[in-house]
Amino acid sequence: MKSFIFFLLAISLVLFFACTPKTATKVVETKPIANPKVESAEVEPKDNSATSGEEVSEIIPPVSRPAFVSATIQKTPCFGKCPAFKITFDAKGFATYEGKKFVKMLGKYTAPISGKEYTAILSAAQKIGYFSMPKTYPPNGKFIADLPFTITTLHFGNDKHQIRNNIDAPQELTEYENFLIELGESLKWTKVTDQ
Repeated sequence: MKSFIFFLLAISLVLFFACTPKTATKVVETKPIANPKVESAEVEPKDNSATSGEEVSEIIPPVSRPAFVSATIQKTPCFGKCPAFKITFDAKGFATYEGKKFVKMLGKYTAPISGKEYTAILSAAQKIGYFSMPKTYPPNGKFIADLPFTITTLHFGNDKHQIRNNIDAPQELTEYENFLIELGESLKWTKVTDQ
């Protein structure tokens, strides 16, 4: 059931980015304005009846749709030379990268992203049933201290789910993690200068 809902949310995201939200205007009654000094404008009526000689219309707000908020992938440090970084794909049209240790790009970077990337992230997450997966791997909580965690987070509409993977995650989750990393590597990053 969650997969079906997630699929519907992904489709709504595609439609959200494909269509520009518009405000519809419903004209209740249209007549020429009796007083030429009064400008034609959308007026919210105090009641449903139109007064003589005035144009009355009702503004219908755009439909609120659940939307992609963000997705992140983070690799934590280990006792060795494990790469440590965090990539956030944000609905505001930008991705951010923070390289911490043992990575080519140290520091903070930003890159533009589009609805195409959001859709790809949501499709990949829906395909593996991300929101129904356990929050930690291994599920029994017996972590290996020497190993880093790979932490993924997906925030879509009111749903937010985070998975902390230390070891023994299913192949589908590790493929999703690799997909996010490869997506991050494909972006054109710009170094954020300290001000």
